[in-house]
Amino acid sequence: MTSPADSGDRSDPAARRATTTGVVREWVWRTLLLVLGVVVVVVLLVVVTTFLPTPVNVVGALLSSFSAHLFVTSLLLVVGTGWSWWRRRTWGRRALVALAVLSLAGVTVIGGRQLAVARHEGADLDVRALFDLRAENPLPDENVDYLRFEGQGATLSVWRPATGDRASAPVIVMVHGGGFISGSRLEGTPPAHARWFAERGFLVVSADYTLSTDRRHLWDVTEGQIGCALVWVGANARRYGGDTTRLTMIGDSAGGNLALQAAYRGNAGELASGCGGDLPRVRAVSVLYPVSDMEQLYANEPSRIFAESYIGGSPRQYPDRYAATTPANHLSARTPPTLLMMGTSDYIVPPDGTRRLYDRLRREGIPSHLIEVPYGQHVFDSAPGGVGTQVWRQSTLRWFRAHAG
Repeated sequence: MTSPADSGDRSDPAARRATTTGVVREWVWRTLLLVLGVVVVVVLLVVVTTFLPTPVNVVGALLSSFSAHLFVTSLLLVVGTGWSWWRRRTWGRRALVALAVLSLAGVTVIGGRQLAVARHEGADLDVRALFDLRAENPLPDENVDYLRFEGQGATLSVWRPATGDRASAPVIVMVHGGGFISGSRLEGTPPAHARWFAERGFLVVSADYTLSTDRRHLWDVTEGQIGCALVWVGANARRYGGDTTRLTMIGDSAGGNLALQAAYRGNAGELASGCGGDLPRVRAVSVLYPVSDMEQLYANEPSRIFAESYIGGSPRQYPDRYAATTPANHLSARTPPTLLMMGTSDYIVPPDGTRRLYDRLRREGIPSHLIEVPYGQHVFDSAPGGVGTQVWRQSTLRWFRAHAG
């Protein structure tokens, strides 16, 4: 039999509301704890994979470019899990605290090693920029068709110098990456880099080139097209305020290979422009994660398609082509001072090839410098204000001023 007191409790609206509120609150806290746990595990996996060998570490190494964001995220997770454990001290919540602390420790190691490189290179890091996530894509001041190949035009873009004497600005010629088969001068990081250097007094010219395909292998054409872009710069830089006696080159990935090849072969008198004319001398080069060894590009499974499309086959089939497109085979007394920068966890362009090029440059007595970004992945400069991005820009600026005036 139900007592009057029990009947009264069930009929009391306040009691029912309190019971419902308690159930909802408990459900909300459990949901939040579940979400927190998932985030903790995901962040920990990202951090842990950063320390693993390639290609396992692809995601972690890529996100390591955003080490400042990972640090803040990990720190917030430590605070959140710590507060959750303090509120209700269960073994599960204690485990989450431990995982969050491990993530924070791992990110601290990553960020600490990258900051150590920045200090070693004398970079003056902008702390606010480290947290910048805005994708910059500044438009050029002018676009010009500089070449036609098989009925198609190749275009270059000009960023005028924003400061200094506009009649004698140093000149940078940029070459974009994309594995020789994709990309353009206006995609990815090159436009932001171009604007950054233009704001510091450089005339920047960024050139497209005809892309290779699985049926069109342009290994013997593309370098001549970059040579044509250099000829165009030599003939036209002055009217944009540039001084080609202070000419430098920049390239990333496949564009790094093309910049090195054009500078090395051009200075040595081995490169013929695809449109005729005299090539101006390149005074200095700075490249990001360059394809420094074409045979290694083929040997690396994730990047084999790029080598095959560009060259037309394997090193066994075309040893001469692979040798001809490897920069270390074109060093001479006129090879320009070279700055190399790469990520140590690059799985697209293995870093050993760049290390070997650096060793060759040093043995030949050519001024050179190698900067390695700890845990950095290919395109580590995709973080707009990341440590690697800031270090490369500032190091390149000093390199060009020291070697090209």
